[in-house]
Formats: sequence, structure tokens, C-alpha cells
Amino acid sequence: KHCLIGCGGVLYPPNALNNEVFNEQKFREILPTQDDVWFWGMAVLNKTKTTLVEGYSIQLVTDKASQQYGLSKINAKNNTGISACDGIKLITEHYPQILEIIKEEN
Repeated sequence: KHCLIGCGGVLYPPNALNNEVFNEQKFREILPTQDDVWFWGMAVLNKTKTTLVEGYSIQLVTDKASQQYGLSKINAKNNTGISACDGIKLITEHYPQILEIIKEEN
């Protein structure tokens, strides 16, 4: 199962995400700065199949002046956010069925 992190773009087709995705209170409680991990977890809960696009490159072109604020800054080490690894740990603690679904698929 691919863990989709959206810095380069993730496309979720209609009905790909579990309806729990709309539980804003839960999202804000456990992953307020990790929307990518939240969406990934909701896709797993819905048993959505994933694929990587061939030829994809993580080399992002950004304007450094536009990068003063953002989740990547907040979630950086020694800052106030949540790392992706910690986010995955948190979402699987709150939704243990995510791990069960992944185990079933492997």
C-alpha cells in the first residue's frame, strides 16, 4: 500500500475516501497539520487501490519567497506541527483497522 503524501499532487477519485473524512473534530484533534496523512488514512479505510504515476519526480520547483509559511514549515523537525511518521502512528492508533486493511492486502 502506497502512503500518499500530496506535496507533488495526489488525485482522489469520487468515493475514494471514507465518509469519516468529514469528521473535522477528529481531524483537528489528532492530525491538525497533517492533511495528507488524514486523506491517506481515509483512502485506506475505504479500501481504495493506489498507484504511482510512472516517471514521477519528487523534484519540486518552488519560489523560495512563497515558502515563508505553510505546513511544511510547521511540520518541520523541532517545530510545532506533526511529522508524517508521527501522523501515521497517530492515525493508526485512532483507526487501528487501517493496519488490519493493509495487512489483508499484503
